[in-house]
Amino acid sequence: MNFDLIKHFFYKGQGDKESGGFDISDHSIEFVVVGQDAGEAHIRFKDRIVLPENLVEEGVIVDVPGLVKMLRGVSSGGKEAPSVLVVGLGERVVYMHWFSVPKAEAKNLKASVEEEAKKIFPVNYQELVLDYVSRDTGDFYEIILAAGEKKVLQKYQEVVRRLGYKTAIFEPESLALVRSVVRGDDMVTPTLIVDFGFRYTGLYVAEGGNIRLVSGLRRGGEEITLAIADKFKISKKDAETRKIKLGFKDSELLLILQFIPQLIIQEIGKLKIFYEKVSGKNIERIILLGGGALIPGMPEYFSRNVEKPVLLLSGDESILYSGAIGLAMRGFDPEPGINLFRENY
Repeated sequence: MNFDLIKHFFYKGQGDKESGGFDISDHSIEFVVVGQDAGEAHIRFKDRIVLPENLVEEGVIVDVPGLVKMLRGVSSGGKEAPSVLVVGLGERVVYMHWFSVPKAEAKNLKASVEEEAKKIFPVNYQELVLDYVSRDTGDFYEIILAAGEKKVLQKYQEVVRRLGYKTAIFEPESLALVRSVVRGDDMVTPTLIVDFGFRYTGLYVAEGGNIRLVSGLRRGGEEITLAIADKFKISKKDAETRKIKLGFKDSELLLILQFIPQLIIQEIGKLKIFYEKVSGKNIERIILLGGGALIPGMPEYFSRNVEKPVLLLSGDESILYSGAIGLAMRGFDPEPGINLFRENY
């Protein structure tokens, strides 16, 4: 991604506002600050660190003080804290649901959304924080509904407060990725985003600039690294180096490298069938992101094994920082969006 192109996403005349995006996973943190000078937006600061074990597990913050210490370190390159902080929530800690409400039945849209949440989410309604956005499609309101468990979000909120923010935006990571990588004329094209991460792979269908479907599996690049380490009796660090440097160029790694991608490709097939049956529209392209996308030969492997073009964004930065960039861009979005931050639980 050419960071200079990010200026096209923003409305001019908002002064020298800065927006920061924290993309937190079990394995790493990516932090990006986007700012405007004379109406031109650009990346002012970015950083990435690998997290030690037991800070974040399955998207749940385990060690609040430890994570705060790491976040202060990753964000220390900025001269001042950004005026807006946007924190990404992964699909393992946020529930999402899409549905439509006929206008004739939507005298109280909020009440309709709450009733839907009580029916659809697998958690007691009183234990959830909800937010939604609606779009008028004529005879219907199209709703994107998100929810997170209070006990999980409270830890994210405590981290934000210890960083010195009274408020923040808590946004599902899937929405940030769509904002970051799907734009212009491509927004109307049904697109599948594959975020091939270290321990989790997210699958997101986007169309018309909005998220339409979310899925994923708890498999990622770490399993490949561990399998390499076990087969060749080498350290995890050496196995990771061999994977990233050689990838599919190493004939001895071929069978190991194919295992997790094959599981992902099977999930892609299921998702495509479901979405195309429900929507009546075909997914036209696939965008591959995440650390797994950086394994040499991996994009080509996906291209050979799925029936659609597989696109890889240019450069390590765009592949690894897409989520954080999309989160930071939210701070400049003039349209209302989902925010699961609540001052009082």
